[in-house]
Amino acid sequence: MTHEEIEAILLATDPKIVRQDSSSWRPTMKISARNALKGKVVEIAKGQIVAKVKIDIGGQSVTSVVSVEAIDDLGLTVGDEVSAIIKSTEVMLAK
Repeated sequence: MTHEEIEAILLATDPKIVRQDSSSWRPTMKISARNALKGKVVEIAKGQIVAKVKIDIGGQSVTSVVSVEAIDDLGLTVGDEVSAIIKSTEVMLAK
């Protein structure tokens, strides 16, 4: 069976499934947050339970603290292109 045939069957079964590459399939995700900043992972510091992930976003950096399990599930490595999705009830500004 070809990849195209598999794709046709999967899409007919669940239209939210998309092909990431020729050997990897993932469901798409809808999310309510509107503040998504695209960048590149420049550092991952794993602890026993949580990890700090530093992302370069156009010369600025954002650091996220996530579980080590999430890092492993995403297969996240330095150099990966990611989106930092910010969902907060308030954002503080300083000048």
